[in-house]
Amino acid sequence: MAASILVLWPAAVFSKETGLLLPAHIFLCEWLVLGTFRTVPTRLKWWAAAIAGVLLSTLCWAKWGFITAGYSVRDFGMVERLMTEARVLWFYVGQLLLPAPHFFGLFHDDIPISRGLFAPPETLLAIAGWVAVAMLAFWQRARRPLFAFAVFWFLASHALESTLFPLEIAHEHRNYIASFGIVLWLFSFMLPVQANARWPVPRLVLAISFVSFCGLVTTLRSMQWANEFLRSQADVANHPNSARSNFQAASAIMQRTFEAGGGNALAYQSVQFFYRRAAELDKNGKAALVGLVYLDCITGVQKDAALRARLLERFVYGRYSLGDRGIVQSLSGLLVEGRLCMDDNEAKALIEAALSNPYADATTRAMIYAVAMDYAVARLNSVPLAIGYAQAAVASDPGSAALRSNLIRLLLRANRVEEARREYTWLIENFHAVRDRPVLNELKTLVESMGTSANTN
Repeated sequence: MAASILVLWPAAVFSKETGLLLPAHIFLCEWLVLGTFRTVPTRLKWWAAAIAGVLLSTLCWAKWGFITAGYSVRDFGMVERLMTEARVLWFYVGQLLLPAPHFFGLFHDDIPISRGLFAPPETLLAIAGWVAVAMLAFWQRARRPLFAFAVFWFLASHALESTLFPLEIAHEHRNYIASFGIVLWLFSFMLPVQANARWPVPRLVLAISFVSFCGLVTTLRSMQWANEFLRSQADVANHPNSARSNFQAASAIMQRTFEAGGGNALAYQSVQFFYRRAAELDKNGKAALVGLVYLDCITGVQKDAALRARLLERFVYGRYSLGDRGIVQSLSGLLVEGRLCMDDNEAKALIEAALSNPYADATTRAMIYAVAMDYAVARLNSVPLAIGYAQAAVASDPGSAALRSNLIRLLLRANRVEEARREYTWLIENFHAVRDRPVLNELKTLVESMGTSANTN
C-alpha cells in the first residue's frame, strides 16, 4: 500500500490538483475510522497540529500572489468567495440528502455572491452552521466517529476548490469525493451493523427507496445529457437566472434551426429571448450580445444600432472573465467570415473598443491583437499591418508559442527572413514541450526553405 501511494499519489496530483488532498483523506481514515492515534500523547498531537498549521500558513504566504492573481477576472474578491462558499457547501449537502432533479445543472452561476454577512442574510447563518457542526463533530469524535468522519471528510474534500483559490463559485463534480463520508454515515443508520437493531424493515425500505430515487434521478439526467439540445433546455428551465444556461439554450436553438438551414419566427424569438436574458443577468459578459448581433446577421434582420452600441460599450467597460476569452477567440472567424455583418470600420471599432478596456489582462489583450492580425490579413489584405498586430500580441504575451509562430509565418510571408529566423531561434531556445515539436519542425522547414530561396536569389 505504501509503495502504491508513492506511485499513484503523484499520478493523481498531475491528473488533477485535488489529488493533493490524499494525505488529508488518509489522516481522517486513520484518525476516525481505524483509531490509529488513540495511543499518541495529547501534547504530541497538538505539536503536530501546530507544525502543520505553520507549514500551511507559510506555503500560503509564499504563494499568495499565485493564489490571488486569478481574482482579476472575477466579479468577486477572496472574502466574498469565502462567504459565498459557506452557503454553497450547504447547497452541496442538500444535493446529497435530497437529490431532486431541479437542484442539478451544468452551471450554477445563479447562486448570488455574498457581499457581506447579511447580504444575503443566510450568509452568517451558513457560516455559523458550519462552525457549530465542526465543533459538534470534534466533540463527538469518540462516541460518533462516523458522524465526525462525514463532517471532516466533506470539509477536507472541499479544502482546495471551495476556499481561497479564485475558481468559479460552484460545480457539482467538486462534490463527488466529498459525498463519500456523508453517504457512509447515512447508511450506517439505515443498515446498522448490530443484529438486534430496532425497526429493521423500515430501515431497509428507506435504504432501498433512497437508492432507487437516486437511480431514477441519474437516469433522468443521463437521458437529458444524451441530447445536448434537451440538456440545455432542461438546464435553463431549472436555472432561469443562470446567464450561462440561458446562453447555451439560445445557442442550442440557433444550431438546431438557423445554422441548420431552417428557422422561423418562433425560433428567432426564442433565441433572442435567451440571449437577451443572458446579457441582462451577466452585466459584464459579451458573448450574449455578440450572439444577438450574429442572430440578426444570419437571419437578415436590419442592423440594430442600439444593440451594436451596447456591444461596443460592453467591450470597452465590461470586466473580462475567463469565459470572455472564448468569445474573443471566436471573433476572428466571425469577423473574417462576415457573420456579424460588420464593415471594416465597424470591425476596427470593435477591436479598438476591446483593446481600450482597462480590465483586459495581458493574455486577453494578446488574443485581441491576434483577432486584429487575422482580420488585417484576411479582409484588409495588409500583411505589414498584420505583422504590427502580431508583434503587439507577442509583446503582450511573450510566453505564447502560438502567437510567436503566427509572427514568424507573417515575417516569412513578407520575406523578412532574418527577423523570422531571430524569432524562431528564440522560440526553440525557450519551448521544449513535446506538444510544440510538430509546430517547431514545421517552422524550421519554412525558415530553412525561405533562407535557401533568398540565398539562391
